[in-house]
Amino acid sequence: MIYMKYKISNKMYAIELSKVKQVLRVKDLKIQQIKRTRRSLSGIFSLRGEIIPLLDLTYIIFEQEEDISKKKVMVMNVKGNKIGFIIDEVEGKVKIEEDTELKKIDDAKYIDYIFNIENTNIKILNINSLVNI
Repeated sequence: MIYMKYKISNKMYAIELSKVKQVLRVKDLKIQQIKRTRRSLSGIFSLRGEIIPLLDLTYIIFEQEEDISKKKVMVMNVKGNKIGFIIDEVEGKVKIEEDTELKKIDDAKYIDYIFNIENTNIKILNINSLVNI
């Protein structure tokens, strides 16, 4: 299976490439802030006439606020809805072979698995759990 690698706070993550619809630059978007909402929701933006909510993965995972102006937005289809996730940077693609050891993470809030490629630990986030926050 092919995964897209990306960074959040200098940590490497991956998501099935087929789930990623588009990657955009934050600076190219007109993000509208929404008052009186949870901090993890950075706002909404319009993409080809469709309103997309924007979630800040750095805040959700690490509870840190960072300047998002130089970051990227990964647009995905989650439970039938398009959602934008703020990430630091796309790092490319990786093919996970059938014999690659995926270590199940039972006690992590948003992480399903972790695997190691080229001496780098890569975490696979459970995107469905992220949208239920």
